[in-house]
Amino acid sequence: MKRFLIYFIVMITLVSFSCLKKSQNVAKFQKNFDKKISHNFNSNKNHRQRENFDKTPTVRVFRTNIRQTMEEVGELAAITSADITSRISGRVIRILVREGDRVVKGQTVAVVEPDTAQARALNNIIDQLANAKMAYETALNDYNAQKELYEKGFIPADQFRNAEEIKLKAERAYESAKLEYNSQKRDLGMKELQVKNLNIVSPISGIVLSRYVEEGEIIAGESSLRSGTKLFTIADTSRLVVKVDINEVDVYKIEEGLPVSVMISANPTMRYTGKIYKIAPVAVNKNGIRMFETEIRLDQSDLRLRPGMTASIRLDINAKNNVLAVPVTALFIEDGKEYLLAPSQEGPKKLFVKRGMADDYNVEIISGVEENTEVYADIPYKELSEKPVFIPEGKK
Repeated sequence: MKRFLIYFIVMITLVSFSCLKKSQNVAKFQKNFDKKISHNFNSNKNHRQRENFDKTPTVRVFRTNIRQTMEEVGELAAITSADITSRISGRVIRILVREGDRVVKGQTVAVVEPDTAQARALNNIIDQLANAKMAYETALNDYNAQKELYEKGFIPADQFRNAEEIKLKAERAYESAKLEYNSQKRDLGMKELQVKNLNIVSPISGIVLSRYVEEGEIIAGESSLRSGTKLFTIADTSRLVVKVDINEVDVYKIEEGLPVSVMISANPTMRYTGKIYKIAPVAVNKNGIRMFETEIRLDQSDLRLRPGMTASIRLDINAKNNVLAVPVTALFIEDGKEYLLAPSQEGPKKLFVKRGMADDYNVEIISGVEENTEVYADIPYKELSEKPVFIPEGKK
C-alpha cells in the first residue's frame, strides 16, 4: 500500500510538470506570432504611407548656362630637356651632381679623363693647327718677297704666280685646321684645346632627372658615326606641358589656343591654367583606339612640379548662356520624337519639344514650351499607373 502511494505521487508530479512546460511553449508561440503579425501590419502601413507620398517631383522650365566639357588624364613633361654625353672617350673620374639636383647652364656636372686614343687624337689636332699656321706664315712671307721682286721686274710672271698659288693653298689648309681646332674646343668646352681632363657641363638650366654612370666607368665619346655614352638627362622644369591623348571622336571639338584647367594629383588643392599648344597631325593606334597626342602648356611656373606627375585636364568645348532648359531626366525620346511630361487633370500630358545642347545636368529646350512651364522632373510612375498619358489634340 505504501509503495502504491509513492508511485501515485510521482505520476502526479510528472503530469503537472508536463502541463506547465506545454503552457510555457504555447505562451512563447503566441508572443512570437503576435510580434510577426505586428511587424507585417506595420510594414503594410509603412508601404501604404510611401504609396501616398510617392509622387514624382516637378520642375519649371528655367533659364541657365550650359557648358559642355571634356575631361582627360595625362602627365607632365618638360618642354626642354637634354641628354648629356661626352665628346671624348675615357674614364669618368668625378661625378658632381645626383638625381634631383638643380643645375644652371654651364655648370660642371662630371669630369672625364681622356683615354690614350682620344689623347692622341687631340694632340694630332693641336699639331695640325701649329703646322698649318707655320706653313701659311712661310708661304705668306715668300709671296710678299716674290711680289716685290716681280713688281721691280726682277722675276718672271710664272715664278710670281707659283708663289701666289702656294700661299693660297697654305691659307686654305690653315683655315681648315682652325675650323677643326675651334670645333673641338667648342664641343669640349675648353678655352684652348689641351690634352687634359675634360669638364662635362650642362647645356641648360634645370633639374637632373637621371644619372646613368658611376665614377670609374669607361665611356665612349660622341662622334658623327655614333652617339656617345649617355651620362645625364636634365630637364628645364620652369616650363612644363601636360601631354594627353585625345580620342579621334573628340579631337575635332578642340583647337590650339583653347584655355584649359589643370589639376595635379600630387597637389589636388592647387589649380593651374594653360592653353592647348599643339595637336598631333597624325593619329597613333593605342590599344586599338586612334588617339591624337596633345600638349597643354601651363601658364604658371611651379618648381615643385616634376615631369611624369599625373595631371587631369578639364576644358569647355561648347557653351550657351541664358537658354531655356530642363533637367536631362525630364526629357523623353520615343520613336525619334522628343517630349516633356506635364501634370494635368487628364493625366501626364506630352509636350513635344525640340532640344539643343546638353551637359551632364541640363538640356536646352529650343522650342515647344515657355519659361516657367511645370513639367515632371523624371518618369512619373505613380501618375502613369493611375491615368494614361494624355496627348493634346493635334500634337500626335
